[in-house]
Amino acid sequence: MAGNLVFVLQHEMGHAQVSERALPVLGARDEDAADVFATLSMLNMRSVMSERVLEQAAMGWFLAAKRDESAGNMLTFYEEHALDKQRAYQIVCLMVGADPEKFKRLADESKLPKSRRETCGGDYRNSSYAWEELLKPHRRAADAPKTKIDVIYGEATGKLGVYAQAARSMRLLENLAGAAAEDFTWKAPLSLEMRSCGQSGARWSPFMRKITLCYEMAADLADVYRKYGKGMKPVAEKRAR
Repeated sequence: MAGNLVFVLQHEMGHAQVSERALPVLGARDEDAADVFATLSMLNMRSVMSERVLEQAAMGWFLAAKRDESAGNMLTFYEEHALDKQRAYQIVCLMVGADPEKFKRLADESKLPKSRRETCGGDYRNSSYAWEELLKPHRRAADAPKTKIDVIYGEATGKLGVYAQAARSMRLLENLAGAAAEDFTWKAPLSLEMRSCGQSGARWSPFMRKITLCYEMAADLADVYRKYGKGMKPVAEKRAR
């Protein structure tokens, strides 16, 4: 669940990057571009933790698709986001494109066809180059001041209180805020907030300059894993054995 929340926050940070710098998004939806930004950001960290975050994020999308299939929910092809399985496979493909050997087991267990794996390297290189070139002018120099990024944890009651406490303990927002301030320059201060919204979701508001992540999303993810994720283990754990 934590890995999924980190990915969602990075996804919204991708939206912030696009709107903040007025970046062009060619040949793809904004939502796809934000997913790619989140995936590349975690891959660039080159750590076991970041790899597990991506594996967990992909697993979360696969389980969400499984939930909808079990419930008989119709696929909504008109939505601004890609279908859950498509989002999962995009993460897996970019990981395989970055390192086919390291993530071979992930590709095997997610049943990514070999014919698709052969094109993942090109997808990764093209996406990585595009984002790097677009963001290069906005990288923070070592001696440049850091932009202030506020972190806010709203009050939560009932079962949502557990997720609020867990997020604080993990310093979920602080870690993202620190990385964003360290790596990039911003036009003005930003804020990251977790709060109770009344429904599951997350969004970037360019007018308020705020990323909001709802506690209900954590509860929703926990429910998905509890009902449909039994017996599943992160691939990174299997690699370590």
